[in-house]
Amino acid sequence: MKNLLIVFASALLMGSCNSSVSNSNSDAVTDSAHVVGNDADAHGCKGSAGYTWSVIKNECIRPWENTLQLLPINHEDSSAIITASVIFSTDSSQAELFMANETENLVLIKTKENRYVTKTELSTFELIFENNIWTIIKSGKAIYKSK
Repeated sequence: MKNLLIVFASALLMGSCNSSVSNSNSDAVTDSAHVVGNDADAHGCKGSAGYTWSVIKNECIRPWENTLQLLPINHEDSSAIITASVIFSTDSSQAELFMANETENLVLIKTKENRYVTKTELSTFELIFENNIWTIIKSGKAIYKSK
């Protein structure tokens, strides 16, 4: 009888352990809806993984991969360096700018050899290649250059 009671008590304990494990698993499933990386934008690009939509490529890209990188011209040594990225269309008729301080990527149109331009409501942006250096110009002022 004593052995039967021990077996019964053990079964109860094991059953209650299973129940709590089951509850913790269901909590994990519920919490997975809020995990990092669950932040796709309207195009399906995951910003937390560094992806953003490219109008020119018509796909999600990481702007620092396989693009032209330009450095800010007026950079303070104590601040972080935030580069600008440029991606070109396959036929080189357009260039897309990715800059952290702009709300949207800018698509520039090639107007002549080594010169791309676009106008926004507030500014004109140019991308010029001279003396083996790419320069982004905003409203007449150079703001980024390649190395």
